[in-house]
Amino acid sequence: MIVGAYPSAKFYTINGVSDTPKADNDSPFSNESYFDGSRVRTIPSGKELNEVILEKIGVNRADCWITYLVKVFYSKKVI
Repeated sequence: MIVGAYPSAKFYTINGVSDTPKADNDSPFSNESYFDGSRVRTIPSGKELNEVILEKIGVNRADCWITYLVKVFYSKKVI
């Protein structure tokens, strides 16, 4: 079981402002890719979970239950 403190978000460029949080990720520590309006992005926390933790301890992501303490991303940036 892996529990994160809070979810990250999908970030977009909106009205020329880059890195604006707009939507929740599809799943906790997601390793999804998405188009932000100018480029394809990946979710850093998903990549870090896979490469920094799971691979090093020899655990497959599919064998884990992954969640967050809270349900949605709360923006740190005022839009």
